[in-house]
Amino acid sequence: MKAGGVMGGELDERTVDLLLSNCAVLDVRNGRIHYASWFRSEVIRRRMAGEGLVSIFRSQGLGPELIGYKRIERCWARWNPAHADPSVSPRHASRRTDRQLAMIADLRRRVDALEAQAALGREAR
Repeated sequence: MKAGGVMGGELDERTVDLLLSNCAVLDVRNGRIHYASWFRSEVIRRRMAGEGLVSIFRSQGLGPELIGYKRIERCWARWNPAHADPSVSPRHASRRTDRQLAMIADLRRRVDALEAQAALGREAR
């Protein structure tokens, strides 16, 4: 077992308690850490300024010793504004939920289908 209770992605009870006492953590459920939006914004701001991820997380008491390197890397993969929809400003990119993103994708598919239908209608004339 790694220091801090991280083993194979699972968090032990002591680690969960430590995480829940950290103001940057909203909740821990099913092995997933849910972070406060201010912390996500802070990570994005500091990372875009060139600071290292481990340093940022460690400064908030969430170093790899506690949560593991992989969790830190995955957070950045989710929060990185470069991976977000280009029509969304980086400031608001981390506020999108999976449900909202699915709805947007569905609406885009519908618009594409309607545009294709309209094009066929124009060709039929």
